[in-house]
Amino acid sequence: MVMKIMTLSRMILMKSMRISTPLTTRTILKSSIILVFLVLAGCAIKRFQPAPGDYIIEDRFAIVRTDSLIVAIRPQVYRSPNGSNLASDSFSLYLRVQNISPKNLSLSDQSFPLIVDGRQYSPIPLNYLLLSISQPTFWDWQTPLNPITEQDKSLLKREEDRYALMADAFTFGDLLSGTRREGYLFYDSRVSKADSIQVDILGQRVSFVKR
Repeated sequence: MVMKIMTLSRMILMKSMRISTPLTTRTILKSSIILVFLVLAGCAIKRFQPAPGDYIIEDRFAIVRTDSLIVAIRPQVYRSPNGSNLASDSFSLYLRVQNISPKNLSLSDQSFPLIVDGRQYSPIPLNYLLLSISQPTFWDWQTPLNPITEQDKSLLKREEDRYALMADAFTFGDLLSGTRREGYLFYDSRVSKADSIQVDILGQRVSFVKR
C-alpha cells in the first residue's frame, strides 16, 4: 500500500514538472506534505473494535448486563509508569465489573476466557506477570554517603512498575454489593496477532475485530 502511494505521488510530481515551469520551494514542500499524509493514511494501525452483537457498545467497550452484574470490557494496551516490557509481552483487556445485586458475589480467576480461532486463553496470573519485572537489590537508605548508582535507579524504576502493576491489574474474589472493580487482564501475546477475538462474559460471548 505504501509503495503504491509513493509511486503514484512520484508520477504526479514528474507529470507536473513536464507541463509547468520548474517547481518552487513552496510547491515542493506542499507536495512533500501531501505525500506524508498519504503514507500515514495507508499505514494507519488497526485496532480491535467491538463487533455488533446482543450487547451495548460504548466508547469501544462491549457492555453486558445481567440481573446481578454489569460488565464492560475492551482491548486496551497497558502502559507502565517507566515503560517496562510487559505491554509487548502480553495482550491486555481493560475490565469493569459492577455488582448491582443486594448480596456479595465471587469472581473466579477462571472468569473471562478469551477465544481465538477456537482456542481458549485464560488470564495470566498476576504473580506470574510480576516475575517478569525483577525486584531491585537492597540499597542501604540508612547510609547517606552510599550514592545511588544508575543501575540502582533503573532497578528502583522497575520496582515502581511492579507496584503499579499490582494496583492496575484486575483482581478476582469477592465483590461487595453496590461496588465495582476494574483493572487490566493479561493474556498470551499471540492473541494480538489475531484479526478477531471473542471474550466469554458470564456465558455470553462478545466479539472484537481489527479495523
